[in-house]
Amino acid sequence: MRPIYKAVFDITNSNLEDVIAITKDWASKQVPNLPDSFHDESNTTNNKTVVKTVSAHDKATKLFGMQLSHPDRDDPEFNWQVSMIASDDNKKVKTSITLSNGWINGTIRPRSFFVTRPSLVPSLNKNFTCNVGDYSLNTSPFVLKRDDVREFIYKLNDPNRRIPLVLASCDRFNNKPSLDAEYLAFKLAGVAQVYVERDKHFSLRMENMIPKSMNCWDGAIRIYWPFAQNGNEIYHPFWLQKNVGKNTSNEILKTISMFSIGTASPLSIEQVRRTKLKSRISEVENSNDYEGLANLYADENVELTKRVEELEGESSQQASLIHNYKQQIENLRNSMIAMQKGETDEDPTVFTSVENAVDQFKTIYDDGKVVFVSKGKSGPKKCPYENPERVFKGLEWLATAYHSSKTGSLNINLKESSFASTELHYEPNQSEITMGQYPDDYFVQWKGKNEALKEHLGKGTSKDPKETIRIGFFFDKNEKKIVVGYIGQHQKTNAS
Repeated sequence: MRPIYKAVFDITNSNLEDVIAITKDWASKQVPNLPDSFHDESNTTNNKTVVKTVSAHDKATKLFGMQLSHPDRDDPEFNWQVSMIASDDNKKVKTSITLSNGWINGTIRPRSFFVTRPSLVPSLNKNFTCNVGDYSLNTSPFVLKRDDVREFIYKLNDPNRRIPLVLASCDRFNNKPSLDAEYLAFKLAGVAQVYVERDKHFSLRMENMIPKSMNCWDGAIRIYWPFAQNGNEIYHPFWLQKNVGKNTSNEILKTISMFSIGTASPLSIEQVRRTKLKSRISEVENSNDYEGLANLYADENVELTKRVEELEGESSQQASLIHNYKQQIENLRNSMIAMQKGETDEDPTVFTSVENAVDQFKTIYDDGKVVFVSKGKSGPKKCPYENPERVFKGLEWLATAYHSSKTGSLNINLKESSFASTELHYEPNQSEITMGQYPDDYFVQWKGKNEALKEHLGKGTSKDPKETIRIGFFFDKNEKKIVVGYIGQHQKTNAS
């Protein structure tokens, strides 16, 4: 199972018993008639949904773990799992909630899904005072007035802040945000604070008080990552008003979730089980029950094996995501610094056309890993695709995750990685017959040879060129370069 979402926070105004009560109420909606032993140790199944709980004491700290798993509604071989861990030291209840998924039969193939978060998270945020450091977690947005600018800027630069802040600005004509900030805050419960302007005057005032590369105005949405401890600049993702749509809240959650899974949990459910096992072992040792002791040691060995497998799985998934995003952030950081120094006025987060997105990509990713071969009509200059940001993300994925995979420094599923990072589908092969029939779309001259564009990234099947995009390319093993020879509408096939 791979983690896709994690929320880690402290509950400061309650105790473990109350937290378990809310958790049981949430779990009972999935599995009715949970046993009275839910707070201690239980294993309940209903229509293939399984709820397991365990509790333990470690000196003065009380521990509780719950795991709820169920098969996917459309594919029973694909499983979903929610893990909830809590520890109470009589000062606060440290809580960790993780959503994971994966194939239960060892299958290795991509699976499309929307990143979401368990509804248990907002339930806890609503019922208790939840914090990450000095920052409270809420299910509603904070409303910003013009006089709140300095306080907000202080939060942006606070070196102790550990969660992202998300700002929804207002349209400068109608004074309304471009999305439902209340829904966005509910969606991001547990992993971010959401702020929304009361009117445009907040962003108008802030515009002159922070660097241009950090501004957010006129209906745009921006994620502000926590302060970088090493002093480096960080790229803060940005959605222009024209790019905000019904799926933007999901996109923001997905962006934050990819980093939230790297947050350290206070402990795991396996560790709670091991703590309980150790307590039982100690009791049995004192009673000289050697047969019972042997059985408990066997149980402990099983739990240790599960923990090793859990850590190996988490490490593999996080490595691929972190590797990809570290490279993206580093390259965008350099561009931001150049803009702040006045070396360029172009904001690398804003793309006016596919041609502009390609030009900015060439400026930011100038290490030669991706080269472009002009194909005239199949080039970015004449491409009317209406989402140039997605083209930029696709090229970015080629320069980072794809290139690292092809050169052996990263082991990932390319189809799954491309869709998770860009929402573009990666295809490693094209039909030999089709390529032969339409050579202008599928072949380029490279190093004196006629090379086939066997691979592509794509989205959409419409005949409207504004709604479909294909990026055709191949990997030169000798040069270790990605050669892009087609950017445009769906390449020609017999069907088209």
